[in-house]
Amino acid sequence: MLEAELDPGERCLACRTPLRPDFLRCPGCGIELRDPCPGCGELLRFGWNACPHCEAHVAPRPLRVAA
Repeated sequence: MLEAELDPGERCLACRTPLRPDFLRCPGCGIELRDPCPGCGELLRFGWNACPHCEAHVAPRPLRVAA
């Protein structure tokens, strides 16, 4: 329980800003965090090869940082 209390949650891999599950971009550095599934529209993290909601195949994309 103590570990769960100390866990800061999900953070941006680029700048370590705390993130919420519904963020599409990091509010700190602007990096894209998620894309909608082409099959069902649910938000997917980059690097996922399939949607866990509808099982649609997802083409992998590299991380991109906003300028």
